Amino acid sequence: MNNIMNLLKCEYRKLVDLKRLVVIGSLTILLISLYSLLFSSEPISEWKESAGEIRVLQKDAIEALGQQSDDLEQNETVNTQIIRTIETEIDLIDYSIKNDIPYRPSNVWFFMTKLEMLTLFIIFTSLLLGSRVLAVEDENNTWINIIKSCNNRSSIIAAKVISAIITVVTYFLLFYIIGFIIGLIRFGINGNDFVTVRWVDGSFEMENMIVSFIKTIGLGMTKAIFYTVLISALNIVIGKNKICVFIGICLVVFNEYISAFLANYKLNSIFPFKYLAYNVDHLNTIQELVPFLLVLGSYALGFILIATYLFKKKSF
Repeated sequence: MNNIMNLLKCEYRKLVDLKRLVVIGSLTILLISLYSLLFSSEPISEWKESAGEIRVLQKDAIEALGQQSDDLEQNETVNTQIIRTIETEIDLIDYSIKNDIPYRPSNVWFFMTKLEMLTLFIIFTSLLLGSRVLAVEDENNTWINIIKSCNNRSSIIAAKVISAIITVVTYFLLFYIIGFIIGLIRFGINGNDFVTVRWVDGSFEMENMIVSFIKTIGLGMTKAIFYTVLISALNIVIGKNKICVFIGICLVVFNEYISAFLANYKLNSIFPFKYLAYNVDHLNTIQELVPFLLVLGSYALGFILIATYLFKKKSF
C-alpha cells in the first residue's frame, strides 16, 4: 500500500502542470459559456407566455410539414414521425400550463440537465487526460527507472490506473462545477423550480432536475472510467498511446451502432456495448443499475488483470 501511495504522489508531480490546467480550464469555460447562449434567459414569471409562443411555432411547423407531405409523397413517413414528435411536445406544453409546472424553466437546474449534450466532449477530454498517465513514460523512456525504483510491477500498474481514474473523475467534477457557476451567473436560481415534466413511454412524468443531472454525471463518469481503463490496459500492452486513444475514441463514437447490431442476439447482455449505450432513463431501478455496474466493472477489472500479467512478462 505504501508503494502505491508513493507512486501516486510521483504521478501527480509529473502530471500536474499549471499551464496545462489553465489551458484546459479556459477551454472548458469558453465551451460552456458559448453553449449557454443556446438557451434564453428570462424571468420565471414569464414561462407561460414563452411556452405559448413555442406552442404557436410548433403548430405552424405541423401545418408546414403537412403541406409538404401532400406535395411530396416520399416524405410522408418521415414527416409523420416528426409531426408526432412535435404533437407530443405540444401536449407537454399544455400539460405544464394546465398544472402550473414550468416548461423548460430558465434557471441553473434546467441548464445543468442540458449539459448532457456535451457528454461526448467531456469523455473525449477525459480520455486524453487519463491517457497521459501512461503516455508520459513511453515518451520519456522512463519505464525502466520506475521498475528499478519499485520492483513490484503490480503496484506500478495499480498506481497508474488509479491515477488515470482520479484524473477522469477530477475533470468530470471540474466540468460540472464550472457549468453550475456559469449557469448560475447566466440564468440564476430564478424561482428555484427544479421540477419539470416530460413524456416517457406514453405518459407524463415529473422530473426532478437536480436528481437528473446527478444521474447524468454518474453515468458519464462511469463510462469515461471504463474507456480510460480500456485505453490504459491497451497502452500497457502495446505502448502506443495515439493508437490506443484512437481505438478508444472510435469505440465511443461507434458504440451505439455496435450495440444496435448486437441487440438481436441473446448474448448481447454479456457484452459492454449495450450498457455503454445507456442513458439516464435506463438506470431508474436497481434491476437496471446492477447489471450495468457489474458488466462494466467485470470487463474493466479483466482488462487490468490481463494487462498486469502481460506487463510482468514485458522486458524493458
